[in-house]
Amino acid sequence: MNKSKNEFGGRHFTADVILWAVRWYLQFPVSYRDLERMLADRGVSVDHTTVSRWTQRYAPEIDKRMRPHLQMTNGSWRVDETYIKVKGRWTYLYRAVDSRGKTIDFLLSGKRDAAAARRFFRKALKQSHTVRPRTITVDKNPAYPSASKSMKKAGELSRFARLRQVSAIGLDDVTRRRLRHWGAIWPLSAVVWCSSPKLEAICPWCGRTHAYPPDQDFSQPSARR
Repeated sequence: MNKSKNEFGGRHFTADVILWAVRWYLQFPVSYRDLERMLADRGVSVDHTTVSRWTQRYAPEIDKRMRPHLQMTNGSWRVDETYIKVKGRWTYLYRAVDSRGKTIDFLLSGKRDAAAARRFFRKALKQSHTVRPRTITVDKNPAYPSASKSMKKAGELSRFARLRQVSAIGLDDVTRRRLRHWGAIWPLSAVVWCSSPKLEAICPWCGRTHAYPPDQDFSQPSARR
């Protein structure tokens, strides 16, 4: 038995159903009860608490398995932070994208200071799909120049890297709504994979590219590969 089958061993539902439910929850601003009704419309009777357990179990695994498939980003970073509620507590969500909109990384932090900025930059630089930035565009938060200066002094950032501060570098409204919804979920990098605008993606379990038609009917069993 291969590893992908072991991941879902003992589950009452198939891997397709489980991954569909988790992906929908991560991608769209819906509740577990909404998903219960959506799946019922497609012939699957499942309780919303079960969908919650699926999300807690499989979102971290999606996060781990999707990283090798992320596309390389470029050296022009856009960094921003927003305030979201996570499990009833307000916290800062740092996010970086490159000039093409490719996601670099996320970080949740209780504080919005130079230490948090350094921690975020270090985390982003460790990712296999990132390169050292030549330009970092940020807002007027005074913590960024301090973080950049100390990291250049330590050799963590290139001394030629340019920190560009602008009045506002906000995320688009749709992204902000999604981030506030995702804030109470497991690793946000899993959301990056699940929120691809394309209706197909590389499956973290089998490595194949699967199409994701939004009107799939799970009441009809799929053919075994």
